[in-house]
Amino acid sequence: GGSDGRNFPKLEQLNLSNNGLEPSHITALVPFLESRSILRRLNFDNTGLNGEGARVLSGALDHVRIDGLSLNDNFIDDDGVASLLSAQNARYLTELRLDDNDGIGVTGYNSISQFLKRDDTELVTLAVSTVDVDIAKMLVDSVSNKSKLSCLDIRLHNRSTARAVVPDIQSLVCNTTNFESLCASNHRLHNFGLALHLGLAGSYTNLKKALEINARHHLS
Repeated sequence: GGSDGRNFPKLEQLNLSNNGLEPSHITALVPFLESRSILRRLNFDNTGLNGEGARVLSGALDHVRIDGLSLNDNFIDDDGVASLLSAQNARYLTELRLDDNDGIGVTGYNSISQFLKRDDTELVTLAVSTVDVDIAKMLVDSVSNKSKLSCLDIRLHNRSTARAVVPDIQSLVCNTTNFESLCASNHRLHNFGLALHLGLAGSYTNLKKALEINARHHLS
């Protein structure tokens, strides 16, 4: 049958965005996904994916290596995030997008934070959204100089949160308090996305050259 993937031997990307997907649909897809050794990108944006669906999907991540996983605009909860990030092949993710999943709370963001702190992850791009200053700061603090992350896109959703987090970003990239702090700064993180309604949709501040200038301009 076609469900084992043999009919699509060269398939590298699967885009099912904007389709309603129940957990049972994800269950039916798992054998197909598990038949792949590697999948460059899997897009489940705006599919109604909930925590249970994410937990089912995490089972596939135990068998297939997925480079890019986009799960924006869904209903994933804390348990769903924890399941995804604890999957055997989660460490191979280079891109993870969880923007606009209102079911993700402090526990879920803590799972993301712990994932960022791991030494064995390949993550380069992370996109999430929050209105909580402490959560945003926690994520920023998780990006150590050991991280491979070069693009951190946190949709902050309001000006006060953005103002509060910008100093942490500056300190993360170039902390000049002392020599030890400077050496511990993250020199890979080049881009940081700000909130959609600050007029920066789809664009990023280049931290290495103009973070302070851009932040002052957009947040004043």
